[in-house]
Amino acid sequence: SAWAIRVKPPTSAWGSASTNSTAKAKPISWAKTSCVKDTRAVFSTRLRMVEEGMRFFQHAFQLDTTNFAALDAAREIYSARGDWDLVAHLYTLQADAMTADQAKGEIYWQLADLAQNRMQSAAQAFKRAGMALELAPEDPRAEDFAHLLDESARNRQSRYDALMDEVRSIRDPRQRSALMIEQANLWFDEAPSDLWVEELLRNVLKRDPRNETAKNLLDEYYETNGRWAELVRYLQDRVQKTPRKSDRLALFQRLAEIAQFNLDDEEAAVQWHREVLKLSPSEETSLKSCVDFYSEKEDWRALVGVYDAALRSRTRGRNDSAMLIQIAMLLWKNLEDYKGAESYFKRIKLNDPRNALMLQFYSEHYERLGDWKRLLSVLQTRQSNEEELEAKFELGLEMASVAETKLKNIEKAIDIWKSLVRLDGQRTEARESLRRLYFEGKKWNALLEFLKDDLKLDSHS
Repeated sequence: SAWAIRVKPPTSAWGSASTNSTAKAKPISWAKTSCVKDTRAVFSTRLRMVEEGMRFFQHAFQLDTTNFAALDAAREIYSARGDWDLVAHLYTLQADAMTADQAKGEIYWQLADLAQNRMQSAAQAFKRAGMALELAPEDPRAEDFAHLLDESARNRQSRYDALMDEVRSIRDPRQRSALMIEQANLWFDEAPSDLWVEELLRNVLKRDPRNETAKNLLDEYYETNGRWAELVRYLQDRVQKTPRKSDRLALFQRLAEIAQFNLDDEEAAVQWHREVLKLSPSEETSLKSCVDFYSEKEDWRALVGVYDAALRSRTRGRNDSAMLIQIAMLLWKNLEDYKGAESYFKRIKLNDPRNALMLQFYSEHYERLGDWKRLLSVLQTRQSNEEELEAKFELGLEMASVAETKLKNIEKAIDIWKSLVRLDGQRTEARESLRRLYFEGKKWNALLEFLKDDLKLDSHS
């Protein structure tokens, strides 16, 4: 739209009316009347309390976005300080919160006057006046204001035409570009929002697409004026025309930053970060941003894809155990994809055959598959890894159960129970189970020796 707002929001706690309002908060009528009036008087006489005043008025407006008394008070303070960008921003907040066309139109006229007389931005004044006229086309102020703006526009148009005549008289293409860039810099310093700056720089790039100075200045022009959508389109166009990997990487990183910090669009930001990772899968900032985003969204499959791409990009010989475990655990615990998880745990097993997490996975995996021989082998390895007596004993109980009930291997079960008796002879369940198996297997000699040991144990106790 020809009337699109292009004022760069100043750095401030004041956000948009829609984002700052609290839906469940009750209107605070006290802040509209005496409290704002009295507080404004205090802040206007005691300048050291300006910041406290800003916090008070911001809070009042957050609780009730129709509390225009708070905005008026804030504007008075910032006007006294000459902070016209923030004054314009507060007017914009008020316009956004208004529903009546006439009242909103008055605010746009205020913005137009501010842009013309305080900010020396004819382009901004022209846009704001246009927004007011869209709401009230018959407003009597339109003719006088349009006359001033037309004069300013004609002057700038004449200046541009004169420059282009001079450019056409120069034969050397590099000198032509240098002259246009020099003038663009001057006009940009004079009036950062001057639309002819953009026109001039685009003219340079049309003639000389590789001119880095013009590219950077146009980037700065869009950023200074808060024209983020135009900047994104401009950078996207540059990406398509840039074959060099390092340049494309830098542009994608810039696009990710704009989406995340200026447009507050996390979805777009993470897509640009993914483009960064396609070129450099281990780039730390983009990797962390994607990991944080997909973790918060619990999009585990996408997170696995990010980690896997980073893993495949690594050079051989590096220790990838931590990332392998991360991917394997996501597939196992979050996605319950045992087949996918096993492909990573196999790689972990090659480098670390006694890894505790890997062994826990295979315990669960083999139990699900009913592969009891392999489960018993894994449990034995886990038991040998344990240092605490209680943990060793509990794993031994599980091993004995698998051997007896799943494998029907009584001899193996007896051997396991015997090892548990040696591990902790005071545990009755081990001695009773071993006695039972001797009896059921009719191993009388072994049972007799065991009973003798029991008698010795009882006599000592």
